[in-house]
Amino acid sequence: FGLEPFNPYAHAGIWDLFDVHVVSEVVGLAKPDPAIYQLTLDRLGLPGPTCYFVDDHPVNLPPAESLGITTVLATTENETVDELERLLGVNAALTL
Repeated sequence: FGLEPFNPYAHAGIWDLFDVHVVSEVVGLAKPDPAIYQLTLDRLGLPGPTCYFVDDHPVNLPPAESLGITTVLATTENETVDELERLLGVNAALTL
């Protein structure tokens, strides 16, 4: 969403949920430029094959795939969660 004219991430407490932040507006890069994916890998200190990338725009997936990142096209919430559960070997169901 960017940071101007206001920072929606700070209000929602997003910054604390992630170890690394890559915001297009701040780094001067945007998807699907392969450089933004490489910058993210560099900041994470991880190789592509250990990472997953989810996006709802098909054009953004091939540059990530070229770095070895496993990609998931986000369609519906249920289908996307099902695919991530399958890939990661986890169950995202909430238990109360």
